Amino acid sequence: MKFQQLKYVYEIANCGSINRAAQKLFVSQSSVCCALNDLEAEFNITLFKRSNTGATLTEDGRCFLTYAKC
Repeated sequence: MKFQQLKYVYEIANCGSINRAAQKLFVSQSSVCCALNDLEAEFNITLFKRSNTGATLTEDGRCFLTYAKC
């Protein structure tokens, strides 16, 4: 796990969208997606429910974000 991945998760949760988070962080959407996929694979959890309208935290994602903020 890298600090950058935590920043991405936090920003996606705040924006409700991977694309908007990437724009706000001044990185490509693919970079954010790859970092998120790597993090989810590392912990074997799904952090966000992705759809055409955005991304919402799953229960595991809410739990993860709570610990990440500490």
